[in-house]
Amino acid sequence: DEIIKNAAAYIHYLRWIDSKDPIDYETQISLYKYLVTRYPDSPLTDRNRLWLIYSSVERRNGLMIIQECQSYIKDNPKSVHVDQIKTALADGFMVLNKFDDALNIYKDLADNGVTPNARVEAAYRIGDVAFARNDYAGAIKAYKEALVKFPAMTGVYPNAYFNMAEALFRKREFKDSLETFINFLTAFPDHE
Repeated sequence: DEIIKNAAAYIHYLRWIDSKDPIDYETQISLYKYLVTRYPDSPLTDRNRLWLIYSSVERRNGLMIIQECQSYIKDNPKSVHVDQIKTALADGFMVLNKFDDALNIYKDLADNGVTPNARVEAAYRIGDVAFARNDYAGAIKAYKEALVKFPAMTGVYPNAYFNMAEALFRKREFKDSLETFINFLTAFPDHE
């Protein structure tokens, strides 16, 4: 049962990739949820739970992201994936415009993240939260702090320059905005 349902779930996923038929997507989700519930001690359960989380992130299903992430963190607080799951959880809150919840997670990750990459990403994402809530001064401040604290990672987060330039423009600081856009284009000339 477990082997066949895992194979069937993956086949429905592949069919969904080809056809984008929502029935295939929902079928694979239902099968993975069944597997997680029915076989909690299986070596595949952790993988299937992560699959559910990342599938919901890919589809921007905020409620499912939050539910799956909170459940995973509760059951696996020492997992090597906990920083990634917390980042996904913050993303789920962002999808639902729960900016304070997302900000609290990113601040916690920036200060206490287990992995260095999680701390860096969280520092940059704090600016994204401020930008999304139209707090342009807060976004500029957060991006500048991240750029100063982690200058080697500027090539990984082009949104820091772009969003900062946009925030400066919206604050009517046109000269600084133009300079920041030029910095963005200089650093990322091939960015779409």
